[in-house]
Amino acid sequence: MRVLLTGKNGLLGQILCAAAPAEWELLACDRQTLDITHPEQVQQCVRQWRPNLIINTAAFTQVDAAESAQHAAWQANVVGPAQLARAARDVGATLLHFSTDYVFAGQNAVNRALTNDVAEVFNETDTPQPINYYGYSKWQGELQVLDILPQARVIRTAWLFSPCGRNFVRTILHLALRQPVLRIVNDQRGCPTSALQLARFLPALTAPSLPGGIYHLAGSPAVSWFEFAEEIFRCVLACGWPAERLPRIEPIASAAFAQAAPRPSSSILCSERSRAALCAQLPAEVAASLTLDWRLSLPEVVRTLLRSDPELQAVCAST
Repeated sequence: MRVLLTGKNGLLGQILCAAAPAEWELLACDRQTLDITHPEQVQQCVRQWRPNLIINTAAFTQVDAAESAQHAAWQANVVGPAQLARAARDVGATLLHFSTDYVFAGQNAVNRALTNDVAEVFNETDTPQPINYYGYSKWQGELQVLDILPQARVIRTAWLFSPCGRNFVRTILHLALRQPVLRIVNDQRGCPTSALQLARFLPALTAPSLPGGIYHLAGSPAVSWFEFAEEIFRCVLACGWPAERLPRIEPIASAAFAQAAPRPSSSILCSERSRAALCAQLPAEVAASLTLDWRLSLPEVVRTLLRSDPELQAVCAST
């Protein structure tokens, strides 16, 4: 199978490239190789490569920057995916497009979470109500993709982390080197998602018989950023980080942490329906091995970062 993947240098792009089956003929592109906001580049690349599958991980993901760079965010998150959908339609390719939990506002979800009513988390059929421009542009990208190519698979995920790329785990570890106290938001709740675990769903996501539409693949359990940081630090200590060199973490409210873009108070994605649909595409023994429990993947990610990052490696080596 011939596969075109965009955004190969991003967090998700790197992990999916590494997880690609050996039988794939993979053309992985960065922005210099293929700028999806340029229609002529997309058309030329797809006509020449004629992929059976297009995986789009390219996106404008800087949530705060999107507020002041709305044109750039729109081009990357709406125009680009629409171009890929048209190109996929023209050559009969399947399109796998990744989106975000930030398409939701979270007001209803947080009320439901407070009452422990799990039915109130967001599922695939809930209507998006984004509260920042990043979320709005990603929602509009979803609509464009599915309007042009209803058979496309749109995958919403959340709070991605991995051993590579920019993500909360790497950021927290580097902040821990420099600050004695870290103040972490405790009133935003979501679903940390291991890109390593997400990548294991790739055979199901690309199965020919999988229907088009929106799928949720996000980790569990849901936590706040503060609770996520607590779990990261537990893993760090288990890996040999000296306790006396670990900063104190304090919970704060979002209002105390100035950001250009508002964040959802809760963007908890329910993935059970999508997980069941995807597992139905796989042999039973393979499906049984798949998990979205991010706590099982976090120790591996932390260990890899501590081994591979020279600054972090030095801390553990000093014990």
